[in-house]
Amino acid sequence: ILISLSSLLGGLGSGMAYKFIPMFCWKELGLSPIPTHAIIVAQQLAATVLNFAIGRLARWIGPIGAVVLFIGGGVAALGAVCVEATPRAVVVGLLILRGALMNSTAGLTGAVLNDHVEKRHRAKWNMSAQFRQVTWSGSAFAGGALIDAIGYRKTFLFTCGFHAAMGLVLLPLVAVVPRGGTAS
Repeated sequence: ILISLSSLLGGLGSGMAYKFIPMFCWKELGLSPIPTHAIIVAQQLAATVLNFAIGRLARWIGPIGAVVLFIGGGVAALGAVCVEATPRAVVVGLLILRGALMNSTAGLTGAVLNDHVEKRHRAKWNMSAQFRQVTWSGSAFAGGALIDAIGYRKTFLFTCGFHAAMGLVLLPLVAVVPRGGTAS
């Protein structure tokens, strides 16, 4: 239940921000389409590298601890993006870092979910965790309305709030899911 709730909160927060990153890069940072999409490619490449790093970190602090740490890093990176005085080059690096951190946690949370749910119930719980994708459209609508009303950076603070809640919801699982692997 906690992993599914966390996924839902993550989807709500991500939908409010992620779809608007290219517009933010264009309107707020003055970047053309090529550098803007290079940021998105760099996020995905960095997420691939961090997939390996989160697996190694999970052996030391446990899988949920590693996920919560990465989520916290993503929240901090996006929070720093929201500060108007942050230089453009730093904002670009923070956007890449935030995307990489947030996108590298799904495999580990999926493994934890599968390891702690009976085989006959896995499909429904995996479907529940995938509900995140459905929430993107509704939260993107809300994100667009907020951006029109208060701007990109203030709207991204709402995303920070949803993602912080996403990590906090997982905290009780740190004591339940063992270190050194995801198997129960």
